[in-house]
Amino acid sequence: MLSLALLTPNALAADGIEHLTQESGLFKLVFKGLPMPPIPTIMRALGVHVPELVLLDLGDWDAVSAVVEHIRESNFQGAIIGFRPGWNRLEQLAFEEAGILDLLRDPFSTSDIEAVAYEALHRKRPVRHENILTFLPAKAGGGCSTVVLNTAAALTQGPGKSVLLIESDRRSGALDYAQPAIPEWSGGGPGPRCRNDSGRMAATLYVRVRNGPVVSGSVPPERASFVG
Repeated sequence: MLSLALLTPNALAADGIEHLTQESGLFKLVFKGLPMPPIPTIMRALGVHVPELVLLDLGDWDAVSAVVEHIRESNFQGAIIGFRPGWNRLEQLAFEEAGILDLLRDPFSTSDIEAVAYEALHRKRPVRHENILTFLPAKAGGGCSTVVLNTAAALTQGPGKSVLLIESDRRSGALDYAQPAIPEWSGGGPGPRCRNDSGRMAATLYVRVRNGPVVSGSVPPERASFVG
């Protein structure tokens, strides 16, 4: 999930956006500034929660421009997405000059915020290696882990090809299917079989998929090796 901080003086907008983020399953709302907190409070919250995205209400630009300036002058590494009912070209230029390149027209849909978040994060953290692929699910339980496992298997079809798969969803059901393949640590203790109270994998696993046929479910144990 992508961590998100929401800053708006509008209670109705805040409730609607919180509902959208829950519906998406892609975002985790870690801070909600409602009403708009003082700048020191905002900066402390960003320092504590370190959100990947800040969703900022630009309805009163004169008021929030100072907030944007403080965020830009800080060590904040996330992306700022602005939203408001509409804007003209001059207003857009003012936003861009302040560093806000990604805008949402309010009201917006789940697909709108997902698309803008994708663009904002890739602009902020561009992937420069053509051999790195990242998969983000449309929502929790959408089968993303299974798609990734099969994609990794397909990419190993060439002679000598291998794929390092990094699964960072600790609730992934596909990891449970592959669990019997997890070897013992060299020290004799158990491998990354750590489980939380729900019984799911509690550790991020690094899976190296070896050459073999594409499978319809998960990569079978004999074709997967786990790197601790």
